[in-house]
Amino acid sequence: MRITTHHWEPPARPAWVEHLNAMGLGLGDPKRLVSLDGEEMIACAVAETGLVDFGPDSWREHYGVLTKTIDETAKLHVAGRLLTRSEIVRCLRNRLFVESYLAANPEALDTPVLAPLVVCGFGRSGTSLTQRLLALDDNCHAPLAWELFDVSPQSEGMRADRVRFAGGEQLFFEDIVPAYRAMHENGAELPVECLMFQMHEFLSAQYFGTMNVPEYALHAAKCDWTSAYRYEYRLLQVLQHQRPGKRWVLKSPTHHERMDVLFKVFPDALVVQLHRDPLKMIPSSFSLMGTLRWMRSDEVDLSSLAYLPASLRGALEKVIRQKADGVIPAGQVFDLLYADLMNDPVESLRACYAYHDLDFSAHFGAAIQKFLTVRPKGMHGRHGYELADFGLDSSQLGELFSDYLQHYGVPTE
Repeated sequence: MRITTHHWEPPARPAWVEHLNAMGLGLGDPKRLVSLDGEEMIACAVAETGLVDFGPDSWREHYGVLTKTIDETAKLHVAGRLLTRSEIVRCLRNRLFVESYLAANPEALDTPVLAPLVVCGFGRSGTSLTQRLLALDDNCHAPLAWELFDVSPQSEGMRADRVRFAGGEQLFFEDIVPAYRAMHENGAELPVECLMFQMHEFLSAQYFGTMNVPEYALHAAKCDWTSAYRYEYRLLQVLQHQRPGKRWVLKSPTHHERMDVLFKVFPDALVVQLHRDPLKMIPSSFSLMGTLRWMRSDEVDLSSLAYLPASLRGALEKVIRQKADGVIPAGQVFDLLYADLMNDPVESLRACYAYHDLDFSAHFGAAIQKFLTVRPKGMHGRHGYELADFGLDSSQLGELFSDYLQHYGVPTE
């Protein structure tokens, strides 16, 4: 779909961000302050941990393409380079910690990740809310940022340090762009998405969603993502060895693009697929992705996101086709309308549990009600956006997704 002239204005950034970025420009290039050289970051992770085993080597090709493309096309400012370096070195360091942990606790790999609840749906379809509500079940647990960001053997029992470390990176997003908090809430003690797990394989939509890295995005589009899902599984085995006994509640806005791979690695997954009017999801996603890129670069070209509507339609049609062909076990996918979730969250999730043959307790229902009372929608401000802001045509989008709307009975908004 072609994007006509858009009127999107990036959110304000605090003065300290502009001052920091100016320091990089004053030296001629931000990379002179913050390096994103691939080999140097590997050496940094090794030197900091004293470890050398990164586990299976499948990540190295993706890592090479990612770091090369960042250097060539991302045009990151100093704050963006700091955030990106933190993410990459953390993932490298964590890979080293995972292998160290498994060397000391090899039995962790003997325990399967059993029947996780997996929430999927395009961005802005209610997936984050659904994950947080499902995690209120006493029998479930959503992986938290502080748990994932440092899995080193010596970090067990050091919760305060792990929370501080994770919070530094997670809250840096809204430090750079305060308006981001109204779009998506980050925090050390909040659930993380599967994107964060797959970042450790350096094959994740988090990278091409937050930066202009077209060569890497093309590489990711052509890849078999099995290794990314397998490494996520490996990380979950480590985490559940540290905290056993509960069903995982996972979530990603991209699972619908490769649900067949999800079921290949997690064959007993219990999926909750969210459905919402694309005329609301797409401009909201454009606004979010534009903001995420603005956190890292002064040059944000929204026309580079023009692929999103057709890509989303293709992914949604693929799920419908694969369910019909038996490639995806349709009986393990519960379709949940965003409108139903908003209208009656308790009954929506009760229906989800009934579909997946899970026990929905009165205590769980009360916990949902309490959460929604304490944390009403919009408590961090309103995320405003319109189709016209991004040069999108409502009639074209409506036609593009008419079959999808009809198939699932998705009401327009």
